[in-house]
Amino acid sequence: MDAALKSALLDKRPLMWVNPGLCPLDEAGGELQEMGAKVAKTCENWIRMAPLLAACFPGLQPQRGRLRSQLLPVPGLRRLMPQDTGRYYVKSDNDLQVSGSTHIRGAVYEVTLLAMVLGRKLGLMTDEAGPMALTTAEARQAFSAYKVVTASSGNLGLAVGRAAQGLGFRVEVHMPRSARSWIERELRTSGIKVVLHEDGFRKTNEAAMRAAEGDPGSYFVDEKHSRLLFFGASAAAAELQAQLVRQNIQISKDRPLFLYLPCGSGSAPGGVAMGARQMFGPNVHCFFAEPVCTPKALAALSTPRSKPVNVRDMGLRSRTAAAGLSVPELSPLVAGAMESQLSGVFTVEDDIMFRWLAQAQDRAGLQLDPGAAASLAGPEMLMQTDAGRAYLERHGLQDKMRDAVHVMWATGGGCMPDADYERCLTRGRMLQESSQIAAE
Repeated sequence: MDAALKSALLDKRPLMWVNPGLCPLDEAGGELQEMGAKVAKTCENWIRMAPLLAACFPGLQPQRGRLRSQLLPVPGLRRLMPQDTGRYYVKSDNDLQVSGSTHIRGAVYEVTLLAMVLGRKLGLMTDEAGPMALTTAEARQAFSAYKVVTASSGNLGLAVGRAAQGLGFRVEVHMPRSARSWIERELRTSGIKVVLHEDGFRKTNEAAMRAAEGDPGSYFVDEKHSRLLFFGASAAAAELQAQLVRQNIQISKDRPLFLYLPCGSGSAPGGVAMGARQMFGPNVHCFFAEPVCTPKALAALSTPRSKPVNVRDMGLRSRTAAAGLSVPELSPLVAGAMESQLSGVFTVEDDIMFRWLAQAQDRAGLQLDPGAAASLAGPEMLMQTDAGRAYLERHGLQDKMRDAVHVMWATGGGCMPDADYERCLTRGRMLQESSQIAAE
């Protein structure tokens, strides 16, 4: 990382960083190409799982067991975006079934595969009976002897908790005390054990891993290293592709696709980005959004990857209202995958997140949490910063922007309790009013 970039990060200045190592997936090396190929296998697994999921999660029955969110045109928000730059959509994972965040994709995928493997081991599932054998009272009783453990500072804990409960497992979620939020209350209300730690996420994750390793009946969902969380999220790209086709939108060199993805530890946005690169090739441009105080993806990808980069070690502290994005270190798995596949990273101040949160509600009727609202800042950061404009020029995109498609990924917020959401909304509206007064 050069000195000027490090200085900007330490000063917590909002910025756009573009990845000089970006290359097409088919030029990225064998390991990444294999990861891309796994996206198709993941989609096949989702189809196989669907009847089981419909039986275990009532909210998935209308979709016949498939996790799906809408691709919403947002004309009210469109007027706030850079003009003459194509179509704008919000991918409403904030309203995803079961837990109201994009993390439910990876959580359900990993926990369901665990159930299927364990079901075979216990003799509950056979080739003849198939996954539906895991819906019986006998299977749920057997699974209740096992515990799923994870560590989370945000939506992943709720997603894993509800996914595991739906299949009959006991659950234990470890959280940093500093990240206590409405999610902790929701977990406890659901009967899920919460273990709070005085240290930050890194040591919390290590403690959760040790707790699982010390119990032979426990399984650890590791947000930092799980390939299943990553690939579970990747299938969202195929869902997006189908939605665009239904709207007669064909992504191509002349109609590029831009994705803006809020990033915590990176498993969900990294999976979506990898899936998108597999589905759309070099015609999709993926950007992560992060708080200015925890630019872990930007720091990791702009530094030679000899060891993980933790922004706390740089002197930054994770003081942000976007609890789910406050993780100080990017997943090593995601760092390796995104090293050549991510277009860039932009950072956002908390006040800007809250302003976009209010705009999303008042202009589009969307309930987002602060972290999800960070995605809405993406188009402006891409097209109105020097780094963003340089990216468009380098990739020959300036004359393609009138036909571009922008998808801002709403990663969470749909399950926020009313009182917590109203506090966020009030803060956002007050900030918005203040900025309007200052401009007059």
